[in-house]
Amino acid sequence: MTTRHPAAPERGVRLIASDSNASAAGIVCTAVSPRLTEWVPELLTKLRPRSQRTVRSHVTTEKPFRASAAILSTTLPGWNTTTDTWSDDTAEAVSYTRAIAALALTYAEEDPESRSAYHRRRYADLTDTVESVGTGRGAVNGDLGALAKGPVALHRELDDHPQTLTLFLDGETWTDLTDRRTGVRALAAIAVLADGFDVRVVASPALQRELTRRYPAWSEIHLSLTGDRDRSHGDHRRTPNQLAPTDDTHSAWAALNGLASTPGKRRLLGNLDTDRERSYRDLEQDHAIDIETGTVSRYVLDLEDRGLVTVDRRGQHNTVSLSERGDTAVTQCLDANDELIHPNQRQLDARLTDTPHDATSTVSPRREGQPGATPTGIDEWIAATGDPDGDADYVQWLTGPEESPETQSIHRRFTVPAHETGITLVDDHPAPFDDGRVTYLSHHAETALVVSQWGGPLVTLGRLAAALLSDKALSKILTPSRVGRDFTAIHDGVTDRDPGQTLRRGHQVGWFSEDETTYTAWRQRVETVRDTQLARLAALTDSDDTAARSELFEALHGLVASATHLYHAAGIDLTATIRLPDTDAVARNPT
Repeated sequence: MTTRHPAAPERGVRLIASDSNASAAGIVCTAVSPRLTEWVPELLTKLRPRSQRTVRSHVTTEKPFRASAAILSTTLPGWNTTTDTWSDDTAEAVSYTRAIAALALTYAEEDPESRSAYHRRRYADLTDTVESVGTGRGAVNGDLGALAKGPVALHRELDDHPQTLTLFLDGETWTDLTDRRTGVRALAAIAVLADGFDVRVVASPALQRELTRRYPAWSEIHLSLTGDRDRSHGDHRRTPNQLAPTDDTHSAWAALNGLASTPGKRRLLGNLDTDRERSYRDLEQDHAIDIETGTVSRYVLDLEDRGLVTVDRRGQHNTVSLSERGDTAVTQCLDANDELIHPNQRQLDARLTDTPHDATSTVSPRREGQPGATPTGIDEWIAATGDPDGDADYVQWLTGPEESPETQSIHRRFTVPAHETGITLVDDHPAPFDDGRVTYLSHHAETALVVSQWGGPLVTLGRLAAALLSDKALSKILTPSRVGRDFTAIHDGVTDRDPGQTLRRGHQVGWFSEDETTYTAWRQRVETVRDTQLARLAALTDSDDTAARSELFEALHGLVASATHLYHAAGIDLTATIRLPDTDAVARNPT
């Protein structure tokens, strides 16, 4: 009879049969319940000796402060930047790293009880910091991000061979659990641990069935392992020769179960991409998502459990992007308003009408079309603005028709003529907008674009200001990640110690007093100023009050100049395209 040897340690999650000879390997935690505080501190207590050995084997100094700084440079790059503030998770991870380094280098050789009262108290405090990180009861009540950036990052980056953690799930507490969110958080913690450890989950067949029923997405990703042991963080992208299978769409639709009554989660999902990670703080400021601060992390946790998003907790700030399943869900199961639509219905709609969007999350009006019609030219497509008095927005994202090149190509089409600063005249015959009040906005990489139709000097200034400082621009372009919570990220963080003064005096940015040097305060102020000036514009567009119009000219000039300087300080090249379908209108305008 051939002896079956335990599998070699490998980072990720695997399901171990309860009668396996590998079921008690490494650090073992029994009776693991859905409540983190009942088993994570125990796990961290058992892990601490291994963590201390890992620290001692990698440091080149006996000074804990310098040793921890060197470790943090590896586990948390940019942790000591002066251009941004720490999140609670980062702060708690730094505290953990400081504490584990001090325990490893100061208190490893002798019994702390034999030392002075001061050292006994300090040893107890350091131990508490290490064993409470990421549980919600740590130094600053950090969440799973602190666990990911602290002990998980330390062992992921410094251990050549992953430590095995064996978790025996307590069937009764999991089966009797009434609050599903508690289970979601525990399973998320297991997934976080898998980034740095070989996590072996031991569950009875009955409990496996219960987990599959209540947490189908998590169970499929982490426990339904194939013969070649696909891991939690494996690459599940399809090969070029594979068509999207029906099972993928079905899985995505199943993952959306229960979201019909939670529009905030659907809006959050619809405003994510696969190729661009977004920080929690940017999502909190995104008007298109419109959920309360503090809710983002809870919503992301649930979407992660469903397998719809991928969370990166390794950096200074947590970031989130769509998973492959999430991308399928957004493109196949959500409409342009982030409402649920069954994939079969979408396929039926596609056979009956043209699809006007590259992605269902794109904000742009729906155009009418007939199958087999001549492809719409880009200029004609852009001219079909929709009606702002109806369903269309005054400021819209610049997108192209389905048969056109990708959105980025449309963006380049309008930015290429502007090779340098200044004014570039393009000889063309643009089609007039259906509604000249609409302005388009686009943003790719380090460039932003505004496309507006000439409506006279005063009106055009107002349209530029409305677009550059629109909710869309503030949510997707001038974000807290881009400029910094205190504007410390302007000029790539290479500025003096008072960025507010730099913006006020160097860039002459208006409406930016010493009371508005935080992003939140500035945004509230600039939104108020924008809305006030646009209301004045609506009242004075056809007015003969020369004095009032002159004052508005001055205010809008200042608002547009402030916006363009802020874009420049944020490292964004800005192009404004002013379309003049009727050049005689410029000559006729007396102003």
